[in-house]
Amino acid sequence: MAIPASALLQTVTPKLPSKRPPLFPHSIPYPLSLRKSQIIDLEGLPNNATGTIITMNKMLLGEYASVCGFVLMRMFDITRYKSGSFSGWGDRNKPIIFDGGNGIWGSLVVANSYGSYSRGFQTHDIGVPKEKIINGMWYRPSPEETKQYAAFIAHDWKNNRIAEISCDPSCLANYFTKSDLPFEVTPAFFRPEVLLKYKSDREKYQLEYRAVGFRGAWHLKTFDINDAGQVHTYLIYLSHLPYEEQLHWKQYNEKPKAPLSERAITTDFHGQFYEGYDPLLSLKHKLENLNRLNVGWWTQRSQDALSKVHYPFTTSRDEWAEEILNLDQLVVEGLEEKWLRNKAKELGRNPDIKLRGLKLTEECLVGFGFEEEHAHQLISPFHEIHNLRSILKGHASGDDAENIKRQSLKQFGSFRQHFEHLCAECDDSIETIIEAFKE
Repeated sequence: MAIPASALLQTVTPKLPSKRPPLFPHSIPYPLSLRKSQIIDLEGLPNNATGTIITMNKMLLGEYASVCGFVLMRMFDITRYKSGSFSGWGDRNKPIIFDGGNGIWGSLVVANSYGSYSRGFQTHDIGVPKEKIINGMWYRPSPEETKQYAAFIAHDWKNNRIAEISCDPSCLANYFTKSDLPFEVTPAFFRPEVLLKYKSDREKYQLEYRAVGFRGAWHLKTFDINDAGQVHTYLIYLSHLPYEEQLHWKQYNEKPKAPLSERAITTDFHGQFYEGYDPLLSLKHKLENLNRLNVGWWTQRSQDALSKVHYPFTTSRDEWAEEILNLDQLVVEGLEEKWLRNKAKELGRNPDIKLRGLKLTEECLVGFGFEEEHAHQLISPFHEIHNLRSILKGHASGDDAENIKRQSLKQFGSFRQHFEHLCAECDDSIETIIEAFKE
């Protein structure tokens, strides 16, 4: 249930410093890039014919050509003849020469009554005007384009109201313009399900720490999550999205139930680094350093292993289970069993041949001088994640999974809080383990 607007307005309004720093210091324009072309082999054509079609995004190819000073060149080589009466071309047919008219160079030979052949190339300037490219980089519509904008329920803290407001930049104002229009950084709030779309298709979308984008096309520069679990961002950044994407966000739009997150106010309005503890971010940072240093006992198994792990945003058990799977794949599967086994033997341990990465790490810690109970405690958070993955993502999860769900919600209040607890425990343990393996 939404809290009364009068109470919300007293708490949600960000207090700006007297000298305003640039907003969103962590944000940069999303780079344009060529999407992958498609190569389509044609099959099942009449007379056993074959063919291949290559397609690509014309607009992005045009932008690439313009930036690099290229033109498109297409070669052609066409042969036609009447089947059953063709006996050769001979040398009596004079070629017709193409000398650049309409950008075509080459020749055409016509043999009356039985065939023809032609070979050459065509050039075509497909470049996009550079002004249009710049407008696209900064999400500004070109003069000939009419962009549509959706309206969102938002907290207009400039005018002390909660209302439906268009994200059209012409309906918004910055700090330096005297106007009754809402600020560009007017926040809008959304149910957390708005982000599930981007988690479900990682090939298409890039879901980052506080941003999301569609590869090479659009980018929402910043969002955050408040204490009520609502996703929030600013109208000016929603205006940068394609209209269809704005409509996706609009269906999850709702009145604010809590103020902006402390992190958003610190980074977005005060222009300062947020120093609050984020267990998942801290854990990722440590693992990223391990991979960069090539420590031997842990490695990042896949290029996207770090970026795949996020907090559960919603109350969905499936989302929670999927994130525990991602966390297990990142942390536990990263352990190098061969290296750990050899290290344990070097330290005077005699590990059973059946032991896997977690128990081998525990054996190494004992070899480093840790008490067996302490070593087990350090590894227990990773065992918990691995066991949860087996139960929640197993083929026969059933009653066990349901019991774990109920216990987690009862103890922590939400799947996100439970996941934060797991990450904090792992982060604390991995710090001690890293120090032990340095010796």
